[in-house]
Parts: sequence; structure tokens; C-alpha cells
Amino acid sequence: MKKLAPVIIFALVLLSIITVLVLKKKSNDPVSIDDQEAAGARLVINQLDQDKRPFTILSQHSTGKLLAFYLENTSYIEGATIDLEYLSGDLLKGARSTLESPISDPFAKAFLLGSCSAGGKCSFDKDLISGSLKLKLRVQEESDIHVLKGDYSFVDGKTTTTDGRVTYTPTGNPTGEILLNTLGLPEKPESNIELYPLAITSTGSQAIKGKLEIRKTGITRVLIYTASGYQELDAVITEDTVTIDLNHTPRKETVEIIRDDLKGAEETHTFYILGPIVMLK
Repeated sequence: MKKLAPVIIFALVLLSIITVLVLKKKSNDPVSIDDQEAAGARLVINQLDQDKRPFTILSQHSTGKLLAFYLENTSYIEGATIDLEYLSGDLLKGARSTLESPISDPFAKAFLLGSCSAGGKCSFDKDLISGSLKLKLRVQEESDIHVLKGDYSFVDGKTTTTDGRVTYTPTGNPTGEILLNTLGLPEKPESNIELYPLAITSTGSQAIKGKLEIRKTGITRVLIYTASGYQELDAVITEDTVTIDLNHTPRKETVEIIRDDLKGAEETHTFYILGPIVMLK
């Protein structure tokens, strides 16, 4: 028995070390947003500092079968859930996705505007009107869950945002355009912005033309983000309205997406982006 005592002691010490290491690993493992929420974490809506917000874009696919999602400036984000809703006629449709750290920068994903059966047969939604995008974010050094919410509209003639603040009247026949709140910015401008950042995306490289009317008091300057950074944007500014005549070639971002309608085939997708447009006091 005396000969076994050192062996037993060694085994107990080893077991203790293993237990400590396992517990330490578990404590360092990222907690999912759902787990945080279930544990009572506070949800804070649209209050995240602009420096930490990801720049977010939605773009139609040239086939009309997909909605492409683009996320940039993800360095502060340790996890996210994407909740996407849209109106197809009078039916509310949606999709959800979960992202875990590390999130690539930029990150892109294609959402199917419809559904596919196990056998690969797909049906696609028509009469697309408008939708909402909600990001739940787990942010570095933040105990709260930050929620960013914004709306978007499929452009088919004169289009007004859900909150009634912005009206876009395109010239001619727009090609798969979407008017949206980008939630965050690719770069922070020289001062804090008013209302929210706006962008128009398209499925083609041709100039985006039309009139943008923004109902907001106290605006003195308007900037547009281009491939060269922020530039002054000509606008007619009154006490409560900003009017902008658009005739601008969009910049582009090219990414790889996976097409669920083609059984997971990879494809190169180009986002054609006008903006974001930001308003300053």
C-alpha cells in the first residue's frame, strides 16, 4: 500500500491539473448570442459606437433569385446573428444566419429569395417590396448584446423608406436597385452623422440616376463615400429637406458567394454601391 501511495498522489495531482485546464478552456470559449440572451444579457438597440459598427450592404443578384449580404469592418465583432425579412406581395418572408468568430473581413453571404426542396427543385419569390435587416452583435469588451436595425426597399419606380424619411425617384428603368440603411460606415467621417447612412445598390455598373429627397432638419452638409474616400455631394438644403440629384457611377466590391439554388456552387458576385451618403449638421 505504501508503494502505491505515490502513484495515487500523482494521479490525483494530474487529475486536478486536467480539471483546471478544462474549466479554463470552457471559460475562454465564446458564448453564443442566444446563450448570452438566455442568461439575461441586455439588448441595446442602435446605440453601438459608429467606430465599432460593421458597414452592411444588400444587393440583388442579376437573376433576381438571391439577395447578397456584405459585411465590412468586422474586427470588433466576436459573433453575430443576421435576421433578414422581406415582403413578397402581401407575404412576409425571412431568413436567419449565425456567424461565429473569427468573421472574415469582408464577409459575404447569399440568401435565397424563395425555397428549394431536398431534390433541388426551387421556387422563387416575386413582387418584392421592402424589408428589414437586424444584426445582433457580440462586441469585444461589451457585456451587452448590441442590435443594429435598418430597413431596405426594392426600387420599382418612386420609392419611400418605411419610416417615411427618404424618397428616391429613379430616372428611367432602374436595374435591380435597392435603397437601404447601411447601419455602419466603411470609414468614419470628420463629424457625427445625422439620421442614418444611405446607399443605393444595383446589379449593373451603369450610373445610378434619380432624385433623392431626405426629410431631416438641421442638415448643413452632405458627403458621399467613393473609391477615393468621402467627397462633398451637391445638394439643395432647406430648413427641413435635403434634395440631391444623382447621376453617379457606383463603386464596386467583388466577393465569392455560394448559390443554394445551384446546389452550393461557388460564384463571383459584384456589389455595385452608390454611397453611403451621410448627412452632417
